[in-house]
Amino acid sequence: MDEGWTRWVFDANRIPFTTVHDRDLRAGGLRAKFDAILLPDQAPVQLRRGLGAPYPDSLRGGIGDAGAAALKAFVNEGGTVLAFNEASEYAIETMELPVKNVLANVRNTDFYAPGSMFAVDVDRAHPLAGSYTAPVPAVWFEDSPTFEITDAAKASAVLRYQNAGDPLLSGWLLGAARLNGRAAMVDAAVSAFGGLDVLVANAGYADRTGLDDLTPERFEESLRVIGTGFLRLARAARSPMRA
Repeated sequence: MDEGWTRWVFDANRIPFTTVHDRDLRAGGLRAKFDAILLPDQAPVQLRRGLGAPYPDSLRGGIGDAGAAALKAFVNEGGTVLAFNEASEYAIETMELPVKNVLANVRNTDFYAPGSMFAVDVDRAHPLAGSYTAPVPAVWFEDSPTFEITDAAKASAVLRYQNAGDPLLSGWLLGAARLNGRAAMVDAAVSAFGGLDVLVANAGYADRTGLDDLTPERFEESLRVIGTGFLRLARAARSPMRA
């Protein structure tokens, strides 16, 4: 999803955001200003080098080496970077993530999907998918990357294509087998603080409704939140604790 549509989604859902230009990234100090930075769909070379003469000065120059270093510092300090479609390849290269695009350099006579809807399997135990409610889990694919995880201790698949068969729901697809078992969405960590040795799950939740007004349904909801929260924490921690 490109920058314009991304802003429209934020506006339509009344999500406040700040537009960040290349020069803002190059200036650094990002963690003091932001919790998350989203890179909309754009080719890696355009992100690195910027756009040409027809565009205003604020859009020229690209992220460059200074911006790349600032993004690395941002994630090492606890920030989150989200990258859409082609921008994910920039994130993989810049952050040196344990992920590769298995469709890179594949000819369009071997694989072709110019704009299609594909079915995906959702890891509902993953924190990023915990509130996913779509009755038919699907992704929009438009000459998109498809991922293979090279280090399971540092990355995990949130959305994955089926292990066999054709995932096409609508549109056009040539070479379906190249998607089988691959990831459509990946969550990756940049290792700045080492591994994980101990998980302390001591956070809780309690409904503060008075005893006379507390219904069994609301009490059961409290128990569900506590139990499910522990389960999700434990599952998220198992890979780095095994490493």
